[in-house]
Amino acid sequence: MNENLKKALDYMFYFIGEACPTNTSYYAKDGWFKKHSWTEKTQERYTEWLSEYLKKNWQGITERKLTSKKDRDKAAEMFVFTYGFKLRPLTIKEFTPLIPYGQLKELMSKRELERFNKWAFGSTMSPHGYYKWDVESFLKLTHFNF
Repeated sequence: MNENLKKALDYMFYFIGEACPTNTSYYAKDGWFKKHSWTEKTQERYTEWLSEYLKKNWQGITERKLTSKKDRDKAAEMFVFTYGFKLRPLTIKEFTPLIPYGQLKELMSKRELERFNKWAFGSTMSPHGYYKWDVESFLKLTHFNF
C-alpha cells in the first residue's frame, strides 16, 4: 500500500480518537470503514485536512497532481464519500450544561450550525450561551426531520 494512502486512511482514525490498524491488510477487508463512525463536523475537519495533505502527497490517492484548491477539495470529498466512516448524529452528552456559541461552532458542522441558528432565532438564551435543553430539543428534532 502506498505510504500517502496509508497515512490518509490512518488519519481517519486519528480524527475519531481511535488507534489505527497496525496491519495494512485491515483496509483490504470489505466494509472496514462501516465499522466506525464520526460526526459531520469531524468529517468536515478530516476533509479539510485531506485537501491540504493532497497538495504534496497526492501519489497513490489521486491519478494526477491537483493544482487548484477546488480540485483538491473535490478529490478529498470523493475520498471521504468512498472510504469515510458512517455519520452519526451529535448527542447532548457532547455539550457542556450551558453551551456557549463557540462550542456549537466547534462541535457542529457548518450545515448543522446554520440549521440550528435558523431554528433558535428569537429564542431565549443566557448571555453566556444556549441552554442545554434547547440544544437537546434541536438535536432530537434533527434526528427526525433531516
